[in-house]
Amino acid sequence: NSSVDGTRVSTGGSIQLNNDWLFSVDSSVRSDDITAFFAPGPTFSQKRDQLTVSPRLQGKINLGQYASKVILGQDIERGRYEAFGSIGKPKTNSSYLQLSLPVSNTVEVTTGYRYGRHQNDISFTPKVKDSVSAASLGVFWKTSDSVKTWLRADQNFRFATIDEHTYTATFLPLKTQTGVSYEAGVEKQLKAQTFKLQAYQ
Repeated sequence: NSSVDGTRVSTGGSIQLNNDWLFSVDSSVRSDDITAFFAPGPTFSQKRDQLTVSPRLQGKINLGQYASKVILGQDIERGRYEAFGSIGKPKTNSSYLQLSLPVSNTVEVTTGYRYGRHQNDISFTPKVKDSVSAASLGVFWKTSDSVKTWLRADQNFRFATIDEHTYTATFLPLKTQTGVSYEAGVEKQLKAQTFKLQAYQ
């Protein structure tokens, strides 16, 4: 059996800088106190605290005949957890850039780049530092007024969450997960109905 006493607080806001650009910030604070009972054994407790701040700038740039959409942002996380006498203090900074570039009335190219840095100070273990980057590329083609197709390739990465750190058997640092995904699709609009076919790997 276990009990969880948790608190979540989220807030956000935005400022319209001009007709083309918007700046926004989302933030959240999370605190969990977890107690687990293993009868007839002892009681185990965990405590997790996490702060997340995500500023983002989005807008458009006119390049010749077409306007390109731009999103530039950062995800900042600071945490602290206690479990079985071990204390961890993970820090994560992840910056990203996304671009949507129309090359004609029917074709649009999307691209993106993300760079992340992760550090975790865990009691009785060496300090962990890791950095990784990922890119994406996609092509969207509107073959007719009712049909569009697309191809995408995305690199990705994911740092271990504060929950996963506290549930490891050894409490040693977890490795960053990385991968590549591919997607192809076609969408057909028929009056009030939409038909979509996708292949994903």
